[in-house]
Amino acid sequence: MLIERAAAHQRTTRTLMASVIPTTAAMASSFSAAAVLGKEITGSETLAGLAVASMQVGSVFTTVPLARRMARLGRRRGMVAGWSIGAVGASLAFIAAVADFYPLLVVGILGVGAGNATNFAARFAAADLAPEDRRARAIGMLVWAATVGAALGPTIALGPAADVARYAGLPELSGPYLLGLVLFIIGLTATQLWLRPDPLEVLGTIGADTVRPASPLVVGRRIATVPAARLAVIAMLTGQAVMVGVMTMTPLHMENGDHQLRVIGWVISVHVIGMYAFSPHRGLARRPNRAPSGHRDGRGDLVHRGRDGGSHQRTRQPGHVRRLDAGGLGLEFRADRGERDAHRRLPGCPTGGGSRGCRFHNDHQRGGGRAGCRGSGGGSGLSPAEPLGRA
Repeated sequence: MLIERAAAHQRTTRTLMASVIPTTAAMASSFSAAAVLGKEITGSETLAGLAVASMQVGSVFTTVPLARRMARLGRRRGMVAGWSIGAVGASLAFIAAVADFYPLLVVGILGVGAGNATNFAARFAAADLAPEDRRARAIGMLVWAATVGAALGPTIALGPAADVARYAGLPELSGPYLLGLVLFIIGLTATQLWLRPDPLEVLGTIGADTVRPASPLVVGRRIATVPAARLAVIAMLTGQAVMVGVMTMTPLHMENGDHQLRVIGWVISVHVIGMYAFSPHRGLARRPNRAPSGHRDGRGDLVHRGRDGGSHQRTRQPGHVRRLDAGGLGLEFRADRGERDAHRRLPGCPTGGGSRGCRFHNDHQRGGGRAGCRGSGGGSGLSPAEPLGRA
């Protein structure tokens, strides 16, 4: 039985890597072009930022329904549904680019956000069948695979994909969304064909009774009662807001400085590498706390805020690369410290962590956090939106 489960886990990991690389590239390519396309259509930087923000909104509102679908029908059907919505969103954004129709761009990016939420849910599928002491490694391996797609996505989207669209007589910025559509289809097809058996089918938990997640109001009240947890959440939310703001406005800032699209793609790719490439070394942020959360993280976020304050003519691409790469690393430390402090300080949650401890999970790219406890006994009553299966 253990041998069969180990074989299923290896097959699941390979399939998820083959799926997440293209789907994460699809998300990154769509994200990198959204602000520039929004401004090109409307002439407004505010509306351009709103188009990008709609990806975060789509991710947040898709997360819980997606998790419930997985609990009821299995990981495979849940992820295929999520990435299908992402493919539809990319196709709508492509039409918006061709037709210069801004509302359709916003709707399309909302759909891409659903695909992004599915990328994060895939991490839990990677951990379902992993041994108890190797779940973190299983998730980390998938994060590394996702880094490949997320780093390549902007470079390909604003480089070769934009060139192909221009040669085909289409708007340059339709290329990233056509690329995103193709990549989402590749990812969901790989999952549909190869994610067999379903991890939750192996565990025997498909359709099992699950605890309904606590409402955001209840979660917020419990966090508010513990100063350290409150500070950790504030640190994560502040860092997230800074990161999204910088990633949204940097393409516009560089475009105003007459940078080519492919250069913008390179800069965003370097930022993504800074966010995730050092994930295995985040133990630097896991030493025993000597100060409240956010002190060391704040230095990273201050770097994250540093942008060239001169005129557009004096803006130089290497400076953007250095700042965004350092900012990505700052985001990584900020999220790790904040998650851990909130996890330790929430009411009723054992400080030892582990699979039965309280889990506070923040998905960097979607702008929100969820608090929850899983396992037996002694919990605070919160439950995770994305079950890991049986302990």
